[in-house]
Amino acid sequence: MKSQKFRMNCHLLPEKSFLSKRQYLIKKKEGLLREKVPTATNPMMSNPMGMMDMMKGNIAFMVQNMVMMNFVGYLFSGFVLGFPFDDLT
Repeated sequence: MKSQKFRMNCHLLPEKSFLSKRQYLIKKKEGLLREKVPTATNPMMSNPMGMMDMMKGNIAFMVQNMVMMNFVGYLFSGFVLGFPFDDLT
């Protein structure tokens, strides 16, 4: 972003100032535009057991939902849901 602003407004600076500022920004080891940007770490690489824990949680949730849906199906078996179709015309 800093580089983009600098390039957009370079016509406002005298040539000597522009060249010195450019040299300051792109120095080999000390330039502001040469700084290393920290990369985002992959959480699965830092903690491989994290994925296993996540899968265990998902499986526990699925089993809980299956048991609950079987109970609800058993509890409400025999009920028929009907809509009054005469109001739709």
